[in-house]
Amino acid sequence: ALYQQFDVDTLQGGWRQSWTSGLSTEVRVSRAEHKFRLPPLPITALVLGDPGFNSDYDWLDLQSTLYEFQVNWAASADLHAVAGADYRTYSAGKAPFLGLAEEKNESASGAFVNLDWAPNPRWAYSAGVRAENETLGGSRTSPRVAIVYSPDEASTLRAGYYSSTRSPQVIESRVDFYYPLSQVPPPFTAGLVRVYPNPDLQPEKVSSLEIGYRRGMGAVTLDLTLFRMKFDHLIQQEPLPMI
Repeated sequence: ALYQQFDVDTLQGGWRQSWTSGLSTEVRVSRAEHKFRLPPLPITALVLGDPGFNSDYDWLDLQSTLYEFQVNWAASADLHAVAGADYRTYSAGKAPFLGLAEEKNESASGAFVNLDWAPNPRWAYSAGVRAENETLGGSRTSPRVAIVYSPDEASTLRAGYYSSTRSPQVIESRVDFYYPLSQVPPPFTAGLVRVYPNPDLQPEKVSSLEIGYRRGMGAVTLDLTLFRMKFDHLIQQEPLPMI
């Protein structure tokens, strides 16, 4: 009988503590583990030259643990601040079928701060920044700023700049995949499959400029937005010539 086994284990916990009416802290921990097991596949073992497929084959084993700390502070009725830090560890178990000849262990850390200030009912300002450092992708920062103006109770004008990043993934910068396919019977074509890793990949970055207008008219809301998004260092697979 052919079967597959896919296990997902998660564990989450946290604690929120109020120190004063305007100051509180939060601590959160979450852990996730993903495993995917295939049954014995002798034909696959023969074709790919991997004897591991002659028995139960763990071809996916990912573990991730995230630690988070956050501070919420209402300095006054019109000024609020949120700051935090986090640390993540994640590992990909040995998986020759995916091009991981050995276990890969990675880590990431980050911190952020965000301020919201509304000095009067007409104006509101928001600014923040996040800094990150990862073994995949290195260090970078992501700032954001926004201004909201309310000429009356029914309408608002807003303008903002926002940015975010995405780190390269293990499968993009660590996987080194090679399988000869010369033993594959027809109708397949003899050849090979080769995927080269790129440890020098930079994080993807998205930045956006936005201007918008919103007006409430009873049960109807009119929302007009003009924005421009820019994408830098988008990660993609690049074909290479046979060598």
